[in-house]
Amino acid sequence: LSMANTANSNNVGFISDVDYEADAPGPLFAVVGDSFVEALQVPYRRSCVGRLATMLEPSARVYSFSLGGGVLSQFLVWARYARDAFRPQALVVVITQGYHYSLVEHARMPGYHYFADRGGGRLALERIDYTPGLAIRLARRSALARYLRNNARLPWTTRPSVDPRNEPAATDRLIADSKRASDAFLEMLPEYSGLGPERVAFVIDGRRSQLYEAIRLETEARRRLEDAMRRNFLVNAGRRGYEILDLHPRMSAHYEEHGQKFEWPRDGHWNALGHELCFDAVSSSALLSDVFPRP
Repeated sequence: LSMANTANSNNVGFISDVDYEADAPGPLFAVVGDSFVEALQVPYRRSCVGRLATMLEPSARVYSFSLGGGVLSQFLVWARYARDAFRPQALVVVITQGYHYSLVEHARMPGYHYFADRGGGRLALERIDYTPGLAIRLARRSALARYLRNNARLPWTTRPSVDPRNEPAATDRLIADSKRASDAFLEMLPEYSGLGPERVAFVIDGRRSQLYEAIRLETEARRRLEDAMRRNFLVNAGRRGYEILDLHPRMSAHYEEHGQKFEWPRDGHWNALGHELCFDAVSSSALLSDVFPRP
């Protein structure tokens, strides 16, 4: 119980201490992301979203739309839901993982949307429905199978243990796939969010492994992939007029001065300090000051 926490699922199923109301007074600030925004590891009031809500209340509201495993393609769907149900005046998208996971050939989590090739290089959203095969259905009726999976940690399926990112050709493909996914996301976001670039900002997680000794454990292929993905997204989003809130410089300066890490010892999600740096970046952003000026 080193990470014990209590979280609340609200009236529309997202993790938040507040219910979401379509007709509530005041402008709305929406935050979309994955498990880092969901923030099951810290109390709501200490999360980036909770800190923003405290700062802006009662003049404005902050609603987050996030679940673990969310990727760029799914962010579009949550942005559309926020647009249709709650009409936000501004949007922050928090990005923490590889962009290539937005392509259906790299990830297939049931209930989520991914980019699928519709021919001619055109990407479109495709939802993956939950359709377990016969082996999974039978295994779930077996106490032995559940024990082997949950206690002995044996996987349901046999997948190659070699990381293809260690191979230069595979890395080149992942870099190309990441660019396709991020380009499609940036192209589709205005329609799905209902907001122009001047009303949207991106929070980009820092390359935390580069700040610690763990960098020695990374392969050259992985470093090249991560750096190429970040560089492509930062350049393309900046060209389109989006505000970029890159946490890496903030984390680097803080770690150099204080030597404190931004995630849990046994969990890669942000701890309270990581959420504090996210909050600092968003609270000092041009987007926030332009859309929600404070006295």
